[in-house]
Amino acid sequence: MRHVRRKTVVGAIVGVVLVALPLPIGPAHAGTLAKGTIAYASNRDGNSEIYIMNADGSNPTRLTNSPSADSFPVLSPDGKRILWHTNRDGNFEIYGMNADGSDPVRLTNAPGADTNADWSPNGKSIAFSSERDGNTEIYVMDADGSNQTRLTNSPGADRNPDWSPNGKRLLFNTDRHGVGNVEIYVMGADGSDQTRLTDSAGNDTSPAWSPNGKRIAFDTNRDGNFEIYIMDAEGMNPVRIPGTPRNEEDPVWSPNGKHIAFHSTRTPTVQLYVMNADGSDQTLISDRGTQNFGPDWSFHHPAALRP
Repeated sequence: MRHVRRKTVVGAIVGVVLVALPLPIGPAHAGTLAKGTIAYASNRDGNSEIYIMNADGSNPTRLTNSPSADSFPVLSPDGKRILWHTNRDGNFEIYGMNADGSDPVRLTNAPGADTNADWSPNGKSIAFSSERDGNTEIYVMDADGSNQTRLTNSPGADRNPDWSPNGKRLLFNTDRHGVGNVEIYVMGADGSDQTRLTDSAGNDTSPAWSPNGKRIAFDTNRDGNFEIYIMDAEGMNPVRIPGTPRNEEDPVWSPNGKHIAFHSTRTPTVQLYVMNADGSDQTLISDRGTQNFGPDWSFHHPAALRP
């Protein structure tokens, strides 16, 4: 039910140097933001670690501490647990932990990379991408890591699963129509009825259901650089959100559907922004001096952020 979705390759984010553009800086924008917590990855302490902060950008708190790349966290529907992927064991695997960073548990153990995890709305299942069978496919497992089951079987790479709010369908992106042409698909939660939603010459990725299930946010380079678009749940009426000449990626809805968080290369380092769902009032909420990316948004306030 996300919240978002996500790129797997952290190396593509770290090290980008671009010309900064003047923009509002949080947390001064807090009065108009939806309340809640944003989980994200940051290299502010050297390597990529998992952090959480208030939705206005205040009180950033580190949750993981390892020499590996920990990235793309996802808060559980009740706000008590966080999924993320990490290569601390060699290749990328899915881990879970309490929302205060305690009790990290490895959930997958496969020869290929397991990434892009997402909770089902009831918190009982987890969808994720895996390379364990040669190419990248969508899998689902129980919340404790048991009963790992493959849902897709295509010659392309299927990534970035995102549960619908009612738990009956999954969005994902795939290049099954050819390398360099990534499109967004939807399927039943059991892998049935796989249906193409987008058809563009570019790469349409990181789909995210709106909380009411009526709209889908995604990023695409169909117009050159990556920009955020919103379309109807059936794939109709795609609308480009006004951005910058830089890349805007990984959109995630606020739980009330009024705002969208994303990361952008519009500053010298990759940063997190929040905007209204119509694209207005785009505001920087993270630290300009470090790389911050891969947001997820929850109304719950984990113990790590409570006074």
